[in-house]
Amino acid sequence: MITRYWPFIVLGFVASGFVMPSLPVWALCFYLLFIPLFMGRVACGALVVPREAFGGGLFVLWALLSITWSPSWHGIADVVCTALFLLGGVLALRDRPDFSYQLKRVCVIGMSLNAGVTLLTLLLGLESRDRPGGVGVLHTTLPAVIIAGICFLWASASFLKNEKASSDTIAALLILPSFMVFSGSRTPCVAVAVAVLLLAVTAQKGRFWRLCTLVGGSLFVSGVILWRRVASFMQDAVARGDSYHRLIWKTVWGQSWQRPWIGHGQGAPVRVAVDGQLFAHAHNLYLGTFYSYGFVGELLLVLAFGWPMVRCLKRRDWEVMAVFSFIALVVMTDIACPLKGPSEIWYVLWVPWLCLVDCDRTFYGQGGKVQL
Repeated sequence: MITRYWPFIVLGFVASGFVMPSLPVWALCFYLLFIPLFMGRVACGALVVPREAFGGGLFVLWALLSITWSPSWHGIADVVCTALFLLGGVLALRDRPDFSYQLKRVCVIGMSLNAGVTLLTLLLGLESRDRPGGVGVLHTTLPAVIIAGICFLWASASFLKNEKASSDTIAALLILPSFMVFSGSRTPCVAVAVAVLLLAVTAQKGRFWRLCTLVGGSLFVSGVILWRRVASFMQDAVARGDSYHRLIWKTVWGQSWQRPWIGHGQGAPVRVAVDGQLFAHAHNLYLGTFYSYGFVGELLLVLAFGWPMVRCLKRRDWEVMAVFSFIALVVMTDIACPLKGPSEIWYVLWVPWLCLVDCDRTFYGQGGKVQL
């Protein structure tokens, strides 16, 4: 019974993150509902793992091993929770052939609703933050904008592939670009524009220009209505400069070379003092991974995403290339630790990873299945 409904449980948990009032409440759902049900799913029988997921498994195992030399043991919960979520997602891929499609659709609808609420608060003058994020779990600005960018690319790919776009696709194309602009996040806005150009490679010329017209029209209308926000965004974008990023990167880079091969370990704290301010992470996923897991961890993270990506590149899957080009660019200016949870990083990295693993629906052939 639970095997039949397990994909819906995973989809429901992912969807709940877009509507939950806070991260602690969402985390409580994971601990009290997801984990017990996952144990029930595991008890139902052997697990079949796609070979494209092995790279991710190796990275998680290395992170778990790194706790043995980390100065802090608090990171063990982050690794275990992420591992359970990923394995649960992989099982859902196996139990339901169209799971990755449904996962994308849930994220696109959920993020559109979340971003729509933020835009409504801006319109009504109820949002006081200079750089608004989403609501509830996604209240932190930059992760929310990155997730919006990923969902926008999924919606754009769907629009370019299908002559008759669904209502949720159109809604995402109208809402998400404005949300990204009014958040004041510079890197995601530039990166998503670059990624959309990759989608244009295989799109019919007329269809791509219809996409540009739709998005451009939405941005124009929202910009006219909220012109004060546009002016504030432009001023803030110039005034912030590099937000101390270069000094933070230089400091963490030097600290990383104290243990370059194995890193400081999962959960090892980062402390960077710049101009009287204390920063607790590297503001760069690649640098944060190098600091925590060393060269070995960096290579395993590349393997986790590179292994399934190779198959997609052979098939010239431009949607996958666009999404992961976007992610590869935006994590250069924030998102320091790939293994946290439950947290927004699951939507930024690991939900797209599940879709990447499922991009070909190819498992080991007969006799090549892995029994866990």
